[in-house]
Parts: sequence; structure tokens; C-alpha cells
Amino acid sequence: MPYYTVIPYAYFLKTRLIGRFQRLSWCFIYFVPSILLFFTFQESLSYAGVFNCVLGILIINYIYENGYLQNDVKTVQNEANPTMRLELATLKKLNLYWGRLISLRVFILAALLGLYYLIDLDLFKTLYLVFVSMVLQALYLVYNSCRGRINLFLILPLSYIRFYGFILPFVPVRESFEFLCFTIILYPLSKTLEFSKQEKFSLDLLSKAVGNVDVFRIKYYFFVVLLLLIFVLVGANGNRIYAVIAFYYLVYRTMGFLLITRKQSILREFETLSKSDYRK
Repeated sequence: MPYYTVIPYAYFLKTRLIGRFQRLSWCFIYFVPSILLFFTFQESLSYAGVFNCVLGILIINYIYENGYLQNDVKTVQNEANPTMRLELATLKKLNLYWGRLISLRVFILAALLGLYYLIDLDLFKTLYLVFVSMVLQALYLVYNSCRGRINLFLILPLSYIRFYGFILPFVPVRESFEFLCFTIILYPLSKTLEFSKQEKFSLDLLSKAVGNVDVFRIKYYFFVVLLLLIFVLVGANGNRIYAVIAFYYLVYRTMGFLLITRKQSILREFETLSKSDYRK
């Protein structure tokens, strides 16, 4: 069995985050804001909190990788023009030992959940994470079984749980609704709107409204920052962390857009110079 099909996070790195730039970008998009938000709900920085954070991320993403594996091994068999992310020999092997692979992954997941419980012996938080993981797995099974606009609507809950599922057990009940509303607009809603541009969804009006994805991201986070600042100014001090993260995304997306624009400008200049004849 290939190591990257059983080690947590390895399959994602192998098949989705290809290249240093993508991996670095993922750190800025996922780890930095999500970990910052996680420790907002910790009374203090402790070893238990760090282990809860690390294991929570591994568990949620391990479930998410189940969806990747199902798509790359099983779903592709029913598609006319599938995106092949595995070599044919590997694909045949995984198909042959699919039951064994799933059993091994369930065992590893159970071990991770066991360690998660042993950190502070909090059964409620562990069961909460188990429930969130089960919801994530169920959503991905539906996602891989359907092909149509329903997939677009499933992107929001899938990305939400991936980004914030490991934080949910630590959010106080009185803050749950606020947390849900503000975290949805921090990333999952933006991603869902970006995906609406894909031709397979045939959402022309929404696609035109989004326009250039890089420009859309800047506009989106500029609006979100303004919205969250209004909440802060009217006295909702607990919303500051959401405004900070939204501003972080705004800065990151703006810098990314400027770098892309600069790179394209350099390439155009190079192409122009390469066509010029300096031998005259």
C-alpha cells in the first residue's frame, strides 16, 4: 500500500498541493488563520491546546482525504473525462485492496481520536469531533456520488468543516451562532462563489458577477472587512478576531494579485523583447 494513502496529510500533499508555491500558499490560507482562531477559544497557550489543535487538524483532514481517495479511485471510473491523479498501476492496486485500505485508515483514525481523548479526557469534545467528522464523511460521500449543481452547494459545508471543524468543540454554546455566521463569510462562502465560475455548473449570471477571481477576492474581503468593522465599532468586541482574520485575507489576496500582475507584466515584456530584432 503506498505510504501516502495511509499517512495523514500525505495524500493531499501528493495529489493536490504540488509544488512549493501551492504548499506555501496553503499555509497562509489555512494554517495561519485557522490556528489563530483556534487559540482564541483557549484560555491560555498550553501543551494540551497545541496537541488538541494538531490532532484536530489531522483528524478532520484525514476524513477529507477519504473523499479525495474515493474520487480518485472510485468516482473516476464513472466519468467520461476524469482527472487522473494516480498512475494506472497504483490505481489498479488501490482498487484491488480498497477494503484493506479503508480498514487501515479507519484504524489510524480511531487511534488519532483515542489520542485526542487522552489529552484532557474530555468525552464531550471527543464525541463532538466524532460527530463533525461523520457529517464531513457523509457530505463527501454525497459529493462524490452526484455530478451537478448540488456539488456547488456542498462545497460550502465541506470547506467549512475542513477549516473550522476542529475548532467547533471549543466554541462556547453562547457564541456558536456568532461563530457560525462570521466564519462562513471568512472563507467558505468566497470559495463557493469562486467555484460557481466552473462551466459544469452553468451559472452564467453568477459567473459574470464574480468575474476575474483574483479581483473578486480583493473586493470580497474589502467588503467583509468593512462589515466586520461595523460590528466592532458598535461595541461587539468579540468580533475583533474575525475582523483581524478578514483583514489578513484582504492583505494576502491583494499581495497575491499584485505579484501575479507583476509576473504577467514581466512575461509580456519578455515576449515583446524576444520578438524585437536588435541586429539592425
